[in-house]
Amino acid sequence: MFGRLSSQPLLITRSTLGLIGVLLNIYAIDHMVLSDADSLMKLNPFWTILLSIVFLHEKVRKYQITAMIIAILGMLLIVKPEFHHL
Repeated sequence: MFGRLSSQPLLITRSTLGLIGVLLNIYAIDHMVLSDADSLMKLNPFWTILLSIVFLHEKVRKYQITAMIIAILGMLLIVKPEFHHL
């Protein structure tokens, strides 16, 4: 019914991680300004590229590196970390 029996653990893992992602998004919306939480949620392509490099050993192109740097800088602008505690 849900694919091959051998692939069901992967489907369950994927579903569980998707559920955790949705719950964390709801938590972020509840504890942050909505626009900040939504902007940070839109960083999913950045995390996908980063995790594909680490786990799948994907080759990264120049435009992907540029996009990742811009995403990190944008994330810092959104989060506005305070460094005076250091």
